[in-house]
Amino acid sequence: MTNAKATFDTILENQNKLTENLTENFKELTNLMQVDEELSNEGQALWKAYMEKNKELVEESMRPEMFEKGFEKLPEQYNKAIEVQMDFYNQTLDYYKRLMEKYGMQTQQEMTKQFTAVYQKNMEAMMAAANANLKVFQTYFQ
Repeated sequence: MTNAKATFDTILENQNKLTENLTENFKELTNLMQVDEELSNEGQALWKAYMEKNKELVEESMRPEMFEKGFEKLPEQYNKAIEVQMDFYNQTLDYYKRLMEKYGMQTQQEMTKQFTAVYQKNMEAMMAAANANLKVFQTYFQ
């Protein structure tokens, strides 16, 4: 019975080490995947401003005087809508350009290397735990 308890304790210790390793590796992956908060906030602000401008256009087009002079005001409203769209397009283009500069191919290649290294560490930790547990089983049945 003592041998069974020692075997179980050793296996449990091996599994705890594996869990600790995987947890540390997960933290490392989480840090790698964090998004730049400033760029994220900028993207949200860009979208919010665009939606606000569209809301203003819709509210303006619903005013009674707009209905009275519907076709007369239509070109002006259309031009404003196109202006908002083009402004948003240009700002978005600039924003995506900065995103690609920060998260472009070179960054992605480096991140892929780092991800691969962490996954390799996971694999090594799992293999080490499996081999250690196998040895424990082998000695138990001898």
